[in-house]
Amino acid sequence: LRVIDDNQKILGVLIEIISTGANDVYVVRDLEDESKEMLIPAIPDVILKIDIENQTMVVKPQEWA
Repeated sequence: LRVIDDNQKILGVLIEIISTGANDVYVVRDLEDESKEMLIPAIPDVILKIDIENQTMVVKPQEWA
């Protein structure tokens, strides 16, 4: 799946799903720099939409203080 944020910015592609005790974590690889990966928790506040037909996932990245 192609992963985009709620402002339509492409973040990368989903390459792996890590199962944890509380919730899954999605591993997203940057398309421009394949050495960079982002971990996204699979929770309703972050995952806004998964569109299998269009192979797209819309997320709201968390802001860390």
